[in-house]
Amino acid sequence: MTVDELKEFLNVDADSTAHDATIADLIAAAKHDLFIATGKTLDDDNPLVRQYVKLYSRREFDNLSDSGVDNRLLDIQRKVLLSIRYEEAG
Repeated sequence: MTVDELKEFLNVDADSTAHDATIADLIAAAKHDLFIATGKTLDDDNPLVRQYVKLYSRREFDNLSDSGVDNRLLDIQRKVLLSIRYEEAG
C-alpha cells in the first residue's frame, strides 16, 4: 500500500501533499496493529492486509478530520482481521 493508493481511497486530492506524512503514518500504524494482533509480519500484497490498512486508515483519518466514524467500519475491520488470523493459521 502506497501513500498515493491510500490517498485515492481516502478521497484526498492526489496533488496535495498536506496529508502525506499522516497517511504514511497511518499505513505504518495499520501494519503494526496487524503485527500486534497476529504476531506476524504479513505480506503487503495480501488482499486482506490491503483491505485492513484501508479500513484502519479510513477510520483513523475520519477521526482526525472530525467527520465522524461509522461503527460499521470498525465491525468490517474486525472481520477482516479475523479472516487474516484464520488465513495465517491455516
